Formats: sequence, C-alpha cells, structure tokens
Amino acid sequence: MKLDGRVALVTGSGRGIGLATLQAFAAEGATVIVSDKHDGRAAAAAETLRGTGARVDTIRIDVGEPDSIAAGFATIAERYGRLDILVNNAGIGGNKPFVDVTLAEFEETIRVNLTGAFLCAQAATRLMLAQEKRPGVRPKIINICSLSGQRGGKGRTAYGAAKAGLDLITRVMATELAEHGMNVNAVAPG
Repeated sequence: MKLDGRVALVTGSGRGIGLATLQAFAAEGATVIVSDKHDGRAAAAAETLRGTGARVDTIRIDVGEPDSIAAGFATIAERYGRLDILVNNAGIGGNKPFVDVTLAEFEETIRVNLTGAFLCAQAATRLMLAQEKRPGVRPKIINICSLSGQRGGKGRTAYGAAKAGLDLITRVMATELAEHGMNVNAVAPG
C-alpha cells in the first residue's frame, strides 16, 4: 500500500472532507489520527474508521487554541515520534454581509482558519524536520484552502480573508520547505 508505515493527521476530521480524507489515507495503509474539537464527532469518526480495519488514533486538537495545538503535537511526538502527513482541514465558515460582520466574528474566523493552520503547520514542520528520514518518504503538508480566498464573494469577508492568507502562507511554506525535502500544497474545494 502506498502509505503503509506513515502517520497522517487531519485536523477537523470528525466529519465531511476531513473524515473522507482520513478514509482515503487509511485505505492506502496509513495510521490515521482523527482530530476534532468535538469529542463526540471524533469518537464516531474513529469508530467508522476502525470498522474498516484501519489503524486509528484520536487526539483532541482545537485549532482555535494555541495551547491545544501544542499539546496535540506533543502527544503525536510522544506516541509516534513522527508525522508524515498533515492536512490542515479544520475551519469555520460564516456568510454575512461585510457591514454586519462583528470584530469578534472576524477575529474568530482568522484565529481558527488562518492562525490555527499556521500554528499546526509550524508544529508539524518542527516534528517532520526532527524525525528520522526514510528513503522515498517526503513529509507532506496540505492546506485546505477555498475559492473564496481567491475570488472573494458576497458574505465571505472573514472566511475569504483567512483563506487568502492561507493560500499565501502555503506558497511561502512550499518554497522554504522544499530544500528540506518536504512537499507543501493547497487544495481549494469549491
């Protein structure tokens, strides 16, 4: 299997795109880590994955809380000593006219969708750079972006701004981390 022996973390993987991504990684042999701030969602996702025979772990990470991110990655380092794939998927939406977006709503969206992804990517990179290198295995970070970050759109003030920032961070990371043998990419679902 393509991902046998690799460890993959997907943030916000209790449902939707995150869970589907873990299912695909598990089908290719990866050990998958379910991460969601909602414990019930994470437990249900882990049970679904275990039902397929996947190797599954659950680590709670709330990407809106820096201490939770630090604790989650410390747990990964302790349990596995490595991380081969990070998918920054966790995020919050929001669809409100520009003039009606409160400062608190704007800051929360930036904190979760941009700052949280940034901190997760930093923590993952530090672990990936420190871990034992294996022939043919390039650590990967995939940021889930959005067309809203490229085109904007009605009602997408905070969300679009956060995803545009994540697009730019992805480009910078890809350039800087390539020299360390790492791949960094973005995927922008509709």
